[in-house]
Amino acid sequence: MVFVHGGGYTTGSKDMLDVVGLYDGTGLVKQSKGRVIVVTLNYRLGVFGWLGGTTAELAGATNLGLMDQRLAFEWVQKYIHLVGGDRNNVTAFGESAGGGSLMHHLTLGGGTIPPLFNRVQIYSAGLAYNFDRKGKLEDAFQKFSAVAGCQGKGFSCLRAASPQRLILGQIAVAGLSFTIAKPQFGPVPDGNLVKNSASLDLAAGRYWKQLDSVLVAHAIDDAGLFVDPTIKTDAAFLKLLLDAFGYVDIVASLAAEYPAENYSSPLARQQDVLKDAVFACNYRWVTNAFPRNSYNMQFSGGSSGSHGQVLPGVFYNPTLTVDANGTNFPVADYFGNQDIFNSLQSYIVSHAISGSPNTYRNAPSTISWPKVSGATSENLGNVLNVTNNGFQLITDRQGTSSRCDFWLAIHSELANKANS
Repeated sequence: MVFVHGGGYTTGSKDMLDVVGLYDGTGLVKQSKGRVIVVTLNYRLGVFGWLGGTTAELAGATNLGLMDQRLAFEWVQKYIHLVGGDRNNVTAFGESAGGGSLMHHLTLGGGTIPPLFNRVQIYSAGLAYNFDRKGKLEDAFQKFSAVAGCQGKGFSCLRAASPQRLILGQIAVAGLSFTIAKPQFGPVPDGNLVKNSASLDLAAGRYWKQLDSVLVAHAIDDAGLFVDPTIKTDAAFLKLLLDAFGYVDIVASLAAEYPAENYSSPLARQQDVLKDAVFACNYRWVTNAFPRNSYNMQFSGGSSGSHGQVLPGVFYNPTLTVDANGTNFPVADYFGNQDIFNSLQSYIVSHAISGSPNTYRNAPSTISWPKVSGATSENLGNVLNVTNNGFQLITDRQGTSSRCDFWLAIHSELANKANS
């Protein structure tokens, strides 16, 4: 099992949560009774790994973070046998930006480059809104370069600049936290490794199809953490969309698809847009690409079913504790229900070992989890809903066909405008 961490392509590491040992994989190995080996990796972030635009492309400096990840998968192929691993039985798993990265591994070279894993688990994948090879991305690069003190001086200047100066340039471009209105770091079209956004390549059939099993999940409230609380009027909401997408006609389409009268507040309206644009439709597009061998999950547990709260279940380890106001709690109990997380992890390990979450699941605390149904329907069926009280099969109300077809058309239009 090879894990790609999240963090919006700008933060995080395989050791980020060492304070509770969350990413160390011990729980997964214990759950599997020694049948899995867990590999976690680091990759370059922000301006160090995800520059875009013509200048960066000509310097061979695009998608370096993606290439770092690829190098880790190559390492597994070459050396995992030395610790008893099987290079032909590799499950990649990632959450948030890690999940979005894995979507791009599936579409490398327009689907012509093998991803070096034969199974994948994608949790709450987040994709950056990068569609052009010039325009917006090049403008962001030039702003970054100027703040870093290298305007007009080329990449040799950037390579010689201090990390602190480069970080100042990154903050000037993208800010300190995610907002859809700011340029976003992440995979970018470069005409080579990444032909298009993963959404467009998946929809067009340009992806690696030889996976034997897929597990794909979203949280019931992936978007809540990323809502801008300052957006309190409809006018501010529309300005946010214009800052994010840059075209009045696209903003008009979005305003019509998400009419103000359908929402209790501009914040609720913003949250619905973010849910679909950044998370739920990625979940649907991966499912559409693998409709016959996908197992789908909605995570509704934890304190609020929010983005990232599935991770204590994925990495469940009963020995881990977290300090809260001077008191140590088991990590799983602090974030949710220890028994549920233990059972959830048994599904995850079973899928990694056998391609089915049912083969080694903990019975009777779990239920049979069938493959997804309804891939050609408005709503997906046979979706495992994970709550703090147990598991149930539901018809998923997120990632609907009509809404994600709408967003796919928006992606196509943005790509056409950016490259015309």
